[in-house]
Amino acid sequence: MKLIPLPISAVLLLAIMGCGPKATPIGPGFIYQPDEREQRLWAANRDHSTTIINSGVVYKDPDLHSYVQSVLSKVIGHHEIAYLPLRPNVIIIDAPAVNALSLAHGDIVIHTGILGRIRNEAQLAMLLGHEVSHATHRHLYLELEQKYSSSGAYSYISVLSVIGGSNVHNLVEGLSRIMVMAAITGYSREKEAEADRVGLTLMAQASYDPREGSKMFEAMLDAADKKDKEWNFFYSTHPKMESRVQSARQLLRELPTELLSQANEIGEARYLKHAIKLIHNEVERHVAQGKYALAEKTLGFLSMSRPEDSATFALMGDLYRSRATSGDDQRSADAYVRALTIDSGCANAHKGLGFHYGKKGQKIQAIEHLKAFLEIAPSAADSSYIRQYVEKLSSGN
Repeated sequence: MKLIPLPISAVLLLAIMGCGPKATPIGPGFIYQPDEREQRLWAANRDHSTTIINSGVVYKDPDLHSYVQSVLSKVIGHHEIAYLPLRPNVIIIDAPAVNALSLAHGDIVIHTGILGRIRNEAQLAMLLGHEVSHATHRHLYLELEQKYSSSGAYSYISVLSVIGGSNVHNLVEGLSRIMVMAAITGYSREKEAEADRVGLTLMAQASYDPREGSKMFEAMLDAADKKDKEWNFFYSTHPKMESRVQSARQLLRELPTELLSQANEIGEARYLKHAIKLIHNEVERHVAQGKYALAEKTLGFLSMSRPEDSATFALMGDLYRSRATSGDDQRSADAYVRALTIDSGCANAHKGLGFHYGKKGQKIQAIEHLKAFLEIAPSAADSSYIRQYVEKLSSGN
């Protein structure tokens, strides 16, 4: 991907304007000199990363991980050596919250919930640029320095000593403590605005269309469940998402015209190629949770972007069959038929139609499709149940 040249001084000028308490950013043109407390912070965060990796919550998709890491490398550009000892690294965890966070030593923890809402590579680049900016500009360190000044060394060190347990609850609790500023006051509006500003600039330098930056925040806002405790924890003390959208739009207007004219990469097809399995998994999760509107919106997008994807239409059938409002029965059947028109070997479409016909008492058609499902996916997790259902339909009971 072509990188658009922009003087480093211009990026740094954008990065440091309007900030509160400052620390020299980590990156080109500066010598990083951490004090003992920051070294402790890095050590504690490395332990947290190890805990996450060993906890069983890491999303198991090596291809997706490599892809997201490659986009991060593009966002950073050709200056990776200049960021040492910071080594930005992506960790994807299987968690429904629409969130991501950056640890002090450079690891970026991304929830599947936010990747399921992102629509293209440019939006991913904005997310990564924003999060890596928290690390390069040492925001966690600065927040904890403020706590150190007001509460004393014991409180500071006690925060750093907390390590999450081996399950998701303890893991989130541990991370929330090490990021005590999120639990109490959140990053200041100035620091969040700085991360937005630097992230937008980095994505544009990497040729990504910065207009997608505000759309990334719109996706977060659209997916947020304000009744969810995790949503309240992560966002209630941050600048409101509506404000973040408006801020990103204002920052867009401040970018140099020359940069805007050349930054037009969106990368929708590339993103969907690597993330489609995860997005489908998130849709399944939303259907199971009864978040039908959110699932329907995602499937509507996918049906337009990938009209030959049978799995998308099979999921659409599952959505309508589960929602079961007026007209959904026919919508469900139509979606399954559409999936089988695209791919006659779509196992889940056969299963869905089998249940559809079984419910209507059309046993011959139901058995035909359910047997097709079992032939295509004999080892499916629900294959035993499907066999029993076929036997029941065949026996006439």
